[in-house]
Order: sequence, then C-alpha cells, then structure tokens
Amino acid sequence: MLRVQNGKLHWLQTMRSNDIFRGLPYNFIQFTTLQEVIAGWLGLELGNYTHVVSCLHYYHENRGDLEKTKAVTAISNTDSLLCSKNDSDTVFKFLSDLISGVPEGVEQVINFARQLDSENYPIAFKNMGNVILAEAAKRHNRLDLVSSRLSHVSSPCLQELIKNYFARVANTV
Repeated sequence: MLRVQNGKLHWLQTMRSNDIFRGLPYNFIQFTTLQEVIAGWLGLELGNYTHVVSCLHYYHENRGDLEKTKAVTAISNTDSLLCSKNDSDTVFKFLSDLISGVPEGVEQVINFARQLDSENYPIAFKNMGNVILAEAAKRHNRLDLVSSRLSHVSSPCLQELIKNYFARVANTV
C-alpha cells in the first residue's frame, strides 16, 4: 500500500508468508528500491517503509546457515535512486542493454565502460553499472577490468556487498 503524506511516499508491504533466510532480505531490497524509484518519478521524498509478515519462518535445511550467520555492522547506503521518470527511463535502458549485451565478450564490457564513464547518469546508477561491468569482466577472466570498474564504485555499502560477494564466489569455485 503506497501513501503520499507531507510530500513523502510511504510504503506498507504485507506478506502472507516470508522465509527469513531465502526471501526477507531480498524482499526488503526489492520493495524499497521500487519505493525509491516511484518516489523519484512522482517528485516525492522517501517516507517510511513498513514490512508486515503473517508467517515469518525458515526451512529446516537452512537452520545451519542461520546458526552460522554473524552479526554485522550496518553500513549506510549513500546512493539515491530518486530521479525523474525521463532520467530513470534513460538509465534503466542503459542498464538493461548492459545486462543483455555484456556476455558477448570483453570488447562489449570495455565499450559499455566507456559509455558509462562518458554519461552524466546519477551516481547510484553509475555504481550499479560498474558492479555489473565488474561481474562481466570477472566472467571473462579480466581481473584488471574487475579492479578498474570496482574502483569507480563510491558507495561504502555497495563496496562492502561487492567485497563479500567476491569472497563468497572465490570460496565456491
């Protein structure tokens, strides 16, 4: 349920059922991202996000993973996805082209990187583009490009997520 109050877009999300391990963390990101994008389209500030679940649970096979979970210090997300509908259409088109075009080869990664660097996109979207490019470069075994693209990511929150992702991927290969 979305509500506009005092120039802010508030979001109340109700879920019948939510897995605390497989769903909840991803749902927070999905719905708050939508809230932020829609607020930008409407020219509003972000309001509160409230998440209500009738049946919060975990599956028995994930119990060991939950018990191994460590407490972490929250890192503030400095990026903002608030921008006009026209601007977000342009940026989302670029990101869509990037995602669908990157697997074709290293040259495509380099070309998208040049385009990303030359455009005046909001920093949050540039950060997303650089993460996508870093992952694509990793798949082409171009660690120099991975490092280069990640050096362009300015969000401390995103940097921490990337560091943890690459550490996890390295341990599973």
